[in-house]
Amino acid sequence: MLLADLGLAAIDVAPAPDQEWGVGSGEWGVGRFTGYLDGVNVHVSVYARDASDAQLLAKTIRFLLYQDSGPTLTFTRRQQVEHEAYLTLTPERAGAHMAQVLAAGPVGPARDALLVICPPRGRRLSELATFVLPLADEEAVGAVLPDGVRMTGEEPASVLVTDAAVAATAIADAALDGIFGQVLALRSAGITHGSLSTATIILDSDRNSGLVDMRAASTVSQADQVDRDMAATLSAVALVAGPDRAFASVARMVPNDALVSALLNLQRAALDPRAARTLRGKKALLAALREQGAATAGVAVPKLIEPRRISWVNLALVVGTLVGGWALIGVLVNVTKSWSTITGAKWGWVPAVFVLAQAACPTLAVATVGSVTDTMPFGRTVALEVSNTFVSLAGGSIGALATRVQFFQQQGYDATLGVSSGVLISTASWITKGAMFVVALSIAISQFDFASQPTSTGGGSGASTARLVWIIVIAIALIGMLFGLIFAIPRWRRLAAANLRPKTSEVWGHLKILSTRPRNLVEIFGGEVGAQLLVALSLGAALQAFDQHLSLASLIIVLTLGSMIGGISPVPGGMDVVEAGMILGLTAAGIPQDDAVAAVFVQRLFTAYFPPIWGWFCLIWMRKHEYL
Repeated sequence: MLLADLGLAAIDVAPAPDQEWGVGSGEWGVGRFTGYLDGVNVHVSVYARDASDAQLLAKTIRFLLYQDSGPTLTFTRRQQVEHEAYLTLTPERAGAHMAQVLAAGPVGPARDALLVICPPRGRRLSELATFVLPLADEEAVGAVLPDGVRMTGEEPASVLVTDAAVAATAIADAALDGIFGQVLALRSAGITHGSLSTATIILDSDRNSGLVDMRAASTVSQADQVDRDMAATLSAVALVAGPDRAFASVARMVPNDALVSALLNLQRAALDPRAARTLRGKKALLAALREQGAATAGVAVPKLIEPRRISWVNLALVVGTLVGGWALIGVLVNVTKSWSTITGAKWGWVPAVFVLAQAACPTLAVATVGSVTDTMPFGRTVALEVSNTFVSLAGGSIGALATRVQFFQQQGYDATLGVSSGVLISTASWITKGAMFVVALSIAISQFDFASQPTSTGGGSGASTARLVWIIVIAIALIGMLFGLIFAIPRWRRLAAANLRPKTSEVWGHLKILSTRPRNLVEIFGGEVGAQLLVALSLGAALQAFDQHLSLASLIIVLTLGSMIGGISPVPGGMDVVEAGMILGLTAAGIPQDDAVAAVFVQRLFTAYFPPIWGWFCLIWMRKHEYL
């Protein structure tokens, strides 16, 4: 009916198997049709009333997520049809083999816009499994027809290749050269196709190639858009003919500089969504194409461009920043409320608390450097530990481990070594803290009295202490029950063994390698001991600011108690919960509660509250310099 309005009497019109979002929708729910006009195959594109809205939405989303916002934006259905018709006709002048435009314009009572074209003769590369070859090419597939090839019984005599692998070997080199020639013709005219893939490249039985679907084409092309066309063509040809034959054709047809530029875009994110779908699950193919292309061009494998405005890593950084920022706002609000508790401090001790607290990061960096046998840049490793003060707040220990693994990969190590190093450092940290806690208990346990707590206001602290003690007892009981269930139920036991044994083996194997290097073991455990001592001394300096003091062993017990309570808390960084545990320990050691609250506040100010702030800036700096 709509075709009749354009004076075309097509027959056998049916929806095309591949539909395009942003074309059609409207009354029919589809936008692409195929049919026959005077015995010739025709393609019909219908732009219904909401097609322009759909394309505007797609353009907006792409503009927000990608540096290239896609094809030129049109605001009406008629403009869309005129744009596609014009860009289908223009490349013919540059020597490209394109479709013939039969009709274009508004039709029907709803004034839907139609574009009717006659595509180049042949089949799409995606339909190669049923590719027809002249009988003269029979030698290319064997003198005796092998499996996957049969006679068509048509005139002139030809063979029908029904197996994609056989068909790929049957495509002549001249046909592959012709495909790249089409793209080079567009390139010379300053036109980009924008959606090249196995679905838009045509090849006929006479080895002629052509291009269809100019919906995303542009006559005002930037260099990266032209390069993406070449990358999409290279990946499409490699899919059907194999990388070796694809690069042999590239060597004959494509200038070296054009090939090098195309290699930067050989990634799914840089290609049209239709081309990206054909490469789904073929990440290894793209990596192999980049390596083989670099060898063909005689250059090093170039680093991929970042086509997105917002990568997944940057998105995670933004989300982490929001989460961590929200937690920091709550902390800083508490700082303003608690400022009156430290007005009586001896301010000469406050800088000492700051210096001792910040010195823990370089000490932890020594442990990280010692966790690998090769050299590791110490300055960058210190920056990693500073950055993790923010990452731990926003993403917890899992986020810190992921950041550590990414850092190791940027330094040339594989992900497995990064994970095993991170697990090894965490294990060494808990071993160190546990050993120091046991030693400290044997020395200073007599100084603690949890039965009677000093009170300052209304006896409320006694109830708080009792609750904290019960929290610890209940948490330990729950953890014990959990481990008991895991080891009691065979299925859970096997599951835990299957997940834990590989990691344990990795850490044990890593530790066995390091055991032959005493220096590394000294760096790992010495760094962890040094960090724990520095944090304990910072708490001691905070107590001195309020004319209180405890032995080093007592300080270690207090810190470990706070870590235990903070570790079972779901609050990011154990905020407020760690402080409560430390105050519990200090008051049990005989420190007046007011002084204990003030000293813990000062110490946590420089070990937990402020470090994530400069940790965030350090994280951004490391991302900018590609250390993460």
